[in-house]
Amino acid sequence: MLYVLRDNDIITAIINYESSNAIPLPAEFNDVDPLQLRFDNGKIIKLDNEPREYYVDNEGYLHIHRTNDNWQPITCRWFDVVRYDVKTGQYKVVSTIYKDELIAEVKTYRQQLEEEGILVNGHKQTINSDDISKITATGVLFLQKPDLIILWRFRDGYFMKLNASSFQKLSTIIFQYIEELFATEHYHTMKILQLDDSELSSYNYKVGWPKNTFTVEEL
Repeated sequence: MLYVLRDNDIITAIINYESSNAIPLPAEFNDVDPLQLRFDNGKIIKLDNEPREYYVDNEGYLHIHRTNDNWQPITCRWFDVVRYDVKTGQYKVVSTIYKDELIAEVKTYRQQLEEEGILVNGHKQTINSDDISKITATGVLFLQKPDLIILWRFRDGYFMKLNASSFQKLSTIIFQYIEELFATEHYHTMKILQLDDSELSSYNYKVGWPKNTFTVEEL
């Protein structure tokens, strides 16, 4: 016959000899992973594989009852590995931490594409906050003077002659590109949240982003 040792509801060891603080292990649990067992209301139970609310103690163990107010509630499965996340000051399932890190990488990649900007007729157009302000102000100017013709300066020093129509096309390209960047970031974020643990390391978030080369008719 086997016996178990426990600390609160956690099964800490399975032994094959009697001890003053040991509890007999029901035979049907002889081959069950001790991590799946808990001591509950005077008896040993086997946890199912469905997510449920646990309470994480200061050492990262999952309890089914909260006997310490400092224990953090967490919804997970008994076999999930939890780790303290220094960024949030909370325990999280390890896969959740990896997902958060991967999602952060997607955001950084989107910001990188923004900083790189786009190519219009082979000339680099940046899309930082100053550029957006300049586009907005120029759009207002064209509303006031629809027959105006301007020289638009690109980052490489090239000047393009634009009227209201061609400027409208340029500004539409820029704003639509920004929208598509955010939409692609959102798509990858949702995909990552749905991934199984085994799929996280192989997920390629650098695909599916909008093209960054465009053509605008010059005057």
